[in-house]
Amino acid sequence: MQNYFDPTDVRSRANPVSLEAQLLNMPAVELDDLDLRTARELAQFLQTVPVNIDSRGVYYAGRVPDSLITSDNGQFHSVVGIIGSKNITLTKYDDRLQPPTRIEAGTPVAMSQPKIFELIGAGDDTTQTYAVQYAYPGTLNIPNKVQMWLDQTGSNFLAISVTITGETFPQPAWVAERRKSSEVVTINRQGYVESRNRWAVIDKVAVRNLPTGARLRGWNMPFGMPAAWDSRPFTTVDNRDVTFDRYWQISNSDASLKEMYMGPELSGLETSVSYLLPDAMIDVAVEPNTNGIVVVSDSTLYYGDRREVLPDVTKTGIQAEPLYGLEVYPDETVDSITKYVILSGTPYANSGRISQYRYTLNDQNCILPDGALGPINGGWREGAPVPVSFPLLSIGDYQFKLEMQDGDGVLTYDVRPYRNPAFTPLSQVDISNLVSSIQAIGYDSYGKLWIWDGYFAVPMIIHYDAYVFDSSNGYLYTTDNYDSIQII
Repeated sequence: MQNYFDPTDVRSRANPVSLEAQLLNMPAVELDDLDLRTARELAQFLQTVPVNIDSRGVYYAGRVPDSLITSDNGQFHSVVGIIGSKNITLTKYDDRLQPPTRIEAGTPVAMSQPKIFELIGAGDDTTQTYAVQYAYPGTLNIPNKVQMWLDQTGSNFLAISVTITGETFPQPAWVAERRKSSEVVTINRQGYVESRNRWAVIDKVAVRNLPTGARLRGWNMPFGMPAAWDSRPFTTVDNRDVTFDRYWQISNSDASLKEMYMGPELSGLETSVSYLLPDAMIDVAVEPNTNGIVVVSDSTLYYGDRREVLPDVTKTGIQAEPLYGLEVYPDETVDSITKYVILSGTPYANSGRISQYRYTLNDQNCILPDGALGPINGGWREGAPVPVSFPLLSIGDYQFKLEMQDGDGVLTYDVRPYRNPAFTPLSQVDISNLVSSIQAIGYDSYGKLWIWDGYFAVPMIIHYDAYVFDSSNGYLYTTDNYDSIQII
């Protein structure tokens, strides 16, 4: 929403914690939730309707005695599901973000190779004439949409056409009634793209206009893809009214989960936020039609909220327009578990009047040119602000300040809180006894989570242990079946 400020209004447009940004954040959160709900309601076709929400349409109902229904319409102190001698505390069901509590393994499906084709473009870049590339995947192990990834495109103009021919899913039970179908997928950007149809059999994939050296890969299931695609678009300050694809990726070199976007002008994946992980992780998957995200280690599944949380903004007020605005962004030149940020100044209208400046941290230390901390009464440097790389040695919120003096000694400053975040799971479930090993995870086009062990794809049967209360008829609906329900 900040992108709708005029580009000359640098602070309002670029600062994520300015007063304008904080005010806009309230409607932005509501609009984001509305966008999620609207997209789910509009996806009414067989190939697009979300089936992983609303407890997959299955609930277990029981009427609550009138004596337990109070005037607050079901604000129960405690709802407990009882299975044998085990008591399970239930939570209110919210299919926008419902953490799993228990997981079982379904019937494995043999799958030695989830990738079904890989094609490299060939032809003449000068005349932009390229050979048609073909692949013949055959019967898919799991009926699913074809998930593709395009990279190595260089600076070529992209107008790639992918024609898929085969049998869509579900197939008629009678073989004589099965018909061949075809679908054309147009690709004009790097990264992830998927077919509209679910396919049971793919006889042929024909790719046209694939530039020389460009690579197009296709997967039956999204196991081992370069990054996990997020349906929420991403915007940047420098590209007004342009949306980019958002992605997530595990980086074990710095023990982080990276929220990324496919940058402009074919620049590739760029990091937006980096979250410290609680364990060495293997893979990440974005839960479709919700705000959830899943990461797995070799023994544990972690479920979290993928929406970014603002840092502490209680000390962001300024009393005068600063000469320079403070910018804080990740230092991608440093590859280590310790994350670094770059502090720099963006010139405002009166930037030419600056005499000296300094960076400070939490109003307790100055930051020296080499990134070390110094006493709060020092650190002043002449001239315009020079970028400084600073290590974030702990998780949490940092309050950076750029203080400036003009030639008359008038002091102004800009404040930028910055969060060094950790991935905080809403739930974690032990899955060590479900599969022999974990190579990758992914959701199919029906919203079902699968784990791949290198030889088999194993569907996960997820239990939420949650309930919905309908005050109009006094019925309690649970996502799972119990011997009895105890309500307090």
